[in-house]
Amino acid sequence: MAPVGRLNGESVRGQWASLALELLYFTNDDEERYSIQAHTTLLRNLTIQTADPPLGYPVYSSGAVSEPLVVPPL
Repeated sequence: MAPVGRLNGESVRGQWASLALELLYFTNDDEERYSIQAHTTLLRNLTIQTADPPLGYPVYSSGAVSEPLVVPPL
């Protein structure tokens, strides 16, 4: 893997704090909240998904998946 960017840790923690405030204290449970998609420069959608549950999405990891490659003859 090659790194493609870097996010400031303080901005990520700030987004998570904002998410906690919105979900836990303002009780906004709308699935399509505007704040999730609002800031493309900070990759807000991706950083919100990485927050620990119950705020972010639960981590799901499947095992290695292998698919046979079938190439038809020419």
